[in-house]
Amino acid sequence: MRNWFLFLLLVSVVQLKSQPQTYPSKFVVAQDGTQQYGFVFLDCHLIADTAAKKVFLGRPWRPHTKTVFIHCNLDSHIVKEGWDNWRNPENEKTVLYAEFNNYGAGSDMKNRVNWSRQLTAKQAKQYKLENIFKGRPHWIPN
Repeated sequence: MRNWFLFLLLVSVVQLKSQPQTYPSKFVVAQDGTQQYGFVFLDCHLIADTAAKKVFLGRPWRPHTKTVFIHCNLDSHIVKEGWDNWRNPENEKTVLYAEFNNYGAGSDMKNRVNWSRQLTAKQAKQYKLENIFKGRPHWIPN
């Protein structure tokens, strides 16, 4: 994914479709952790090609990665664990992988990795476009 596409994810309702690949596992995002909010997915719908059966919500490209999914429809291709540490348990200590009020077959939080978070309503309210794009009001759609 390119940054310009992720910018669009922040300001619109989107549908993300996972395609089959030669890799055994797929990931929606791999973020480097250099931004205050990281990747924020608001009101998204994650779908998949019928051949894509095992997709994680994210993995840390570097320590301190931040990714949240809020009010998203997660289809059945999302694995029950939700997140991957990219074969580095140290990443579990530094990442912020969180969800709030998601729905759909892939949204069950019961079996998520224990180092991911379920945001409270108060925490989720911090992820408003006005906060995410603070100092850049021209990026917020009317």
